[in-house]
Amino acid sequence: MNAFIHLFPETSGVGHLYMYISAIVGTVLILTAYGYERKLPFAPWFLIIFSTIFFAILGGKMFAYSSSEWRHILTTFEFPASDQKRLLGYFLFGLIGFFVTKRVVNFQYKVGDAFAFAWPVGLIITRFGCLIGGCCYGTPTNLPFGITYGQGSSAFSFHQHTGLVTSDAVHSLAVHPVPLYEIAFCLVLLAGLFLAFRRRWFKQAGSLFYLSLGIYGIFRFFEEFIRPGGAYLWGVKTTQIFVIALSVIMFTVMFFHEKRKLNIQSNYDVRRYSHRIIVSYFILIGFVIGISNWLTASEIVVLRMFSVVSLIVLLQLIYEQYSFRLLKSVPLFLTILALIFMSQTFDQPSDSTIFQRKYFKIG
Repeated sequence: MNAFIHLFPETSGVGHLYMYISAIVGTVLILTAYGYERKLPFAPWFLIIFSTIFFAILGGKMFAYSSSEWRHILTTFEFPASDQKRLLGYFLFGLIGFFVTKRVVNFQYKVGDAFAFAWPVGLIITRFGCLIGGCCYGTPTNLPFGITYGQGSSAFSFHQHTGLVTSDAVHSLAVHPVPLYEIAFCLVLLAGLFLAFRRRWFKQAGSLFYLSLGIYGIFRFFEEFIRPGGAYLWGVKTTQIFVIALSVIMFTVMFFHEKRKLNIQSNYDVRRYSHRIIVSYFILIGFVIGISNWLTASEIVVLRMFSVVSLIVLLQLIYEQYSFRLLKSVPLFLTILALIFMSQTFDQPSDSTIFQRKYFKIG
């Protein structure tokens, strides 16, 4: 089999880590720039971005579990450690995080078009990481633009395990360059979305997002024929069933979305919903801290970056919305704080039966 490119993947995982982080950062920058251009209130808008990414990461991990692993989870309530991810889980759980957070903070702006342009950019960067990392490979091919992967790659290990290559082989068989297919698809998709946006083919904001996911579902259905592995149901892969279902749902939602009356965006009162925004931020940050042991290194880096920015946004929001009330409560807070510090110096009474003494420190 001929091969257009011979790759020896970077096995340390650092390159893939950088690409993963770059994909998330690139996506967030596009969404943030969109919010700045549309003059969206930053605190609730960044909360929606944070929640969408957080739920997407959860979905990507949870969809990667096999049926046996899910049986273990449902019987023991323990989630096995895993570095596998599924793009379909990213989409479905990301949608849940997006719509739930919008409803909680009553964010009425139509912002789906921003995600329509953001997620293909993130996928392009991610697929470059897959290319250099040797994952997401295709089935063997005789086409002149096939790719071979060297020893240590997932493709080489799979071909060796299935007997397609011998133990002394230097590289795998030539396979379909699946990451390059997805990169090319995303570039064409972005061009089409931009054309539809400029020519105003859709009257409702957000329709481009549903369109983009629907088209990707069709593309992914056919791409699965040249991806190895996967469980089968009714003669096709379960992944193909899911992505076709996703396409049907997205196109249906887009159709009825376009039938609605034109929605005029109204101003958003941050002060009115500030308590919801603050509580939501704290809940998300708490979840990030609580599930850190379950996350991979790249996921921890990404979500901690979000958490740091969220804390800064929180402090500013609290200062802007509650500064006067906080200033009035400073003397009481300082008095209570002084009493707390003084209480640490109180000794045990002489007749105490407690012989073990504990000391605590701030830090």
